[in-house]
Amino acid sequence: MIIHWAFKEHLAYFHASLSLELQVRAVCNESHQLGMAMDTLFGMHSPLSDITYISLLRACIKGKSLYQTRRVREHLEKHRPQKELKGLLGDYLVVALARCGSAEDAHKLAISLQSRTVYSWSALISSYVDSDRGEDALYMWKCMCNEGIFPNHYTFVSLFKACATIPDLGQGMELHVDACKQGFSCDHLVGNTIVSMYGKCGAIAEAENVFVSLNQRDIVSWNVILSIYTEQQERPETVFQLYIQMQREGICPDQWTFAIMLHACASFSCNISYTSTFRFQEEGVPIDMSSKSIRLVSLDIGQALHADARKKGCMSDILVGNTLLHLLGKCGTVQQAETMFVGLSERDVVTWNVMLSAYIDQGQAVKPLQLYLKLQEEGESPDQLTFLLLFQACGILADMKEASLSEKKEHTMKEISLKIGQALHDDACRRGFTADVVMVNALVTMYGKCGTIAELENLFCMLSHRDIVTWNTMLSAYAKQGLGERALKLYDKLKTELVMVDDVTLTSVLQACGETGNLELCKQLQFEIVSMSYDKKPSVVATLIHSYGSCASVIEAIRTFNELRVPDTVTWNAYITSHGSGDNRKATLNLFEELKLESTTPSVESFIIMLTYCCRTGLVCEGIECFNSMITCYGIRPNIKHYGIMVDLLGRAGDFRKVEKMLAFMPIQADLTVWLSLLGACRTHMNLDLAQQAFQNALDLQSTHPTAYILLSNIYEDAEIQKHGV
Repeated sequence: MIIHWAFKEHLAYFHASLSLELQVRAVCNESHQLGMAMDTLFGMHSPLSDITYISLLRACIKGKSLYQTRRVREHLEKHRPQKELKGLLGDYLVVALARCGSAEDAHKLAISLQSRTVYSWSALISSYVDSDRGEDALYMWKCMCNEGIFPNHYTFVSLFKACATIPDLGQGMELHVDACKQGFSCDHLVGNTIVSMYGKCGAIAEAENVFVSLNQRDIVSWNVILSIYTEQQERPETVFQLYIQMQREGICPDQWTFAIMLHACASFSCNISYTSTFRFQEEGVPIDMSSKSIRLVSLDIGQALHADARKKGCMSDILVGNTLLHLLGKCGTVQQAETMFVGLSERDVVTWNVMLSAYIDQGQAVKPLQLYLKLQEEGESPDQLTFLLLFQACGILADMKEASLSEKKEHTMKEISLKIGQALHDDACRRGFTADVVMVNALVTMYGKCGTIAELENLFCMLSHRDIVTWNTMLSAYAKQGLGERALKLYDKLKTELVMVDDVTLTSVLQACGETGNLELCKQLQFEIVSMSYDKKPSVVATLIHSYGSCASVIEAIRTFNELRVPDTVTWNAYITSHGSGDNRKATLNLFEELKLESTTPSVESFIIMLTYCCRTGLVCEGIECFNSMITCYGIRPNIKHYGIMVDLLGRAGDFRKVEKMLAFMPIQADLTVWLSLLGACRTHMNLDLAQQAFQNALDLQSTHPTAYILLSNIYEDAEIQKHGV
């Protein structure tokens, strides 16, 4: 009787357990019910069947839930000895851990198993690839081979991706041979991945050969080869011809195709020197690439692709929308970009970043900051790139002149940008974005432009890791603030920490040498420039020449310039500037004439240098002639700097009739600098009427600027003294 009752109890328990297992399996089929299934699992105090555990793991993989995968493992380890974890269940647990993102856990578990299969090895390799750990993935491949396990097509797909990630062309070619020997190169998925691998490794010819040899080319194949040409900056017609050829072969573009093509247009729009005779067909109407700038052509083709994407119903895809927005920004059509941004039915953080980038590329500062406020109002979470762009906006804001503002401000732009930047810095800290060195460098750059050297130094000292960009940003900030001695001390510290310098470092230190008149260090830096082959870079050589001039060593400047094979406009400008500090007036003018005789076209900066020299030395006729030749001979439209120097030149000479005429016909609004220089000239020549006009214009731009009040006060005082003969 006791045996009978015990049997009935065991039978009831068996039926209850079976019922719960069936319940767990049923719940696993509903992805949103995974939590309920796990709760049911932990309510059972005995091991389940392999098929139930596998059902749970399959649900974990589907939901990409590492947390729940680890809970399944915890239940297994509690109710089953480790040695019983084998076969399909052990393999599946390795796969689940790997597919849910924990390659390390999967690897440790795989090692503990008595045997591993191609499925667990492939999952491990794939997991390392997904984590951008290509070398570890290839190491797993070697371990797999040592165990005598043969790969399947999924293994090869992951291995080719690993080679592309590193990139390792040699290993990729060896794997290609292995795939061919084992008959996997004919597999459609493997073939596409091989094409992609060669493209990522820069082997375009090999990628083309594999692409042509594919038995079947579907939309994925075409997207891969189009992406390769775009990433490798191939000639535009190659990408567009391939796009046309794809459609001729009956392949219809999808959202990825349009995103790739629009990205290609954006990339090519930056290549302003490119010309071509290729004609892109838009519904039978050719777009001639030879008659327009590449930027306009890129925009035309992008709009044609936009129309095509709309017809095929791909414009609702957020990736296509973001890429088109990116193109509009790169082409400088910000108003179109704004219209499209507002009209998008769906926006993610990438969309906001693309719009922010469009504003930054156009040198706008206020609109990006306003857009950030709107981003927060709509509940979108910014990412690291968002803050990088906003820090750039603060830097642009700091560089803006007060006179460019239409409304009166009580604070300078640097003060305003600093306050905004500090608030953004705090926000980035709260979100955990400031640990990255790229973010730190962006912060250092922003604080440097805002002129807050103390805060910049505090930030620099607190950094646990500094790369060369960090050092360069700090050196540049010192150089721009005229703190040459501090820059040279920082350079000494950089050398003691054995940091490898680059051309940017040397340029900043040379500027500091010019500021402090440190001729000996200039000579030492020239040796480093030559030994590191930076003497081939015009910007570095130009800074060296300019520094020699600032150190009053014209002989060294001449020697350095004469060593150049073909001086460009930048080095010519530096060479002319280096002579400007001397007493020989004719030398600078002669050099400018020599520049023109050498068939080197003077730049906007060249004329600023010459006009400044004429203003400083009182060469009025030469200055007027230089200004007129800039317009008539070289077609250069004067900017506010040119006009400002001319007003200063004529004002110093007391030719106020020409000053008033120039101010009346200026196509741009005079800034605060122009009016202050005119006030100074009015004091010298006692022109009270014009001084009052200049003062009023200065007040309209910035009512609190003290210099305007001081100058006008001095003019009135001088007039009173002159009146009474005191």
